[in-house]
Order: sequence, then C-alpha cells, then structure tokens
Amino acid sequence: MINGFGIEASSHKYGLFQHICASLEIVTADGELVKCSKDENSELYYAIPWSYGSLGFLVCAEIKNCTV
Repeated sequence: MINGFGIEASSHKYGLFQHICASLEIVTADGELVKCSKDENSELYYAIPWSYGSLGFLVCAEIKNCTV
C-alpha cells in the first residue's frame, strides 16, 4: 500500500495512507540503507509512495496512530 497509490476504504476521511507514515527506510539498488522523512531525505520520502518499488526495497515504515 505504501509503494502504490495508498488509497483504501477510509482515505476520504483520513487522507492517503502515506500521510500517516512518519518515516520510511529503503534499501536502494546499490545496497545502501536510507532513512527518510519529511525532514530527512524529503525528496525520497515524497517519491516512495508513487514509485511501486522502483526506488528501492521498502524495509521499514514508522506509522502514526490515527484516532478513530
């Protein structure tokens, strides 16, 4: 869901799935582990949700809790 469009049943209420991701970690094609967030490697952070895995292999996602 993070590497695709991030659309699911409650997107109309809470926004796209990637909006609740505080940070992401990927392993790039050259084997580098890269952590990204809104403040750190932000270009990569905003590109990952639409990449379908083409930027690297997603290994970790820090998810914020939503109050329902």
